[in-house]
Amino acid sequence: MYYYLDVSLVLADNQEITPALFKNHILTSVKQVFGEIGAAVPFDVLKYDSTQNRAILRVPRDHYVKFRGSLTLAGYYQGVLCAYTVHKASPLLLSLLGDSRSYVH
Repeated sequence: MYYYLDVSLVLADNQEITPALFKNHILTSVKQVFGEIGAAVPFDVLKYDSTQNRAILRVPRDHYVKFRGSLTLAGYYQGVLCAYTVHKASPLLLSLLGDSRSYVH
């Protein structure tokens, strides 16, 4: 079972980063908080938009809390202030597409 997150990385200098650097920064953030064991958490970047530094991530359900906590505590990307914003999180990938608040009848 997995958990899916719609996440964006907000950088102080608004630079665009590649998917590989995005994933590497997440690994670094998890490793800083939970060490080598935490960095061994498998996660996938399912979709990435480099213009917004926004991605859909898949994380095993057992590691979701640790993973989200480490994103919350990330503060710097290569010396630049940064913050992750979790727009949506769900155990169902399809539920990231819609929102009952924006549904039009």
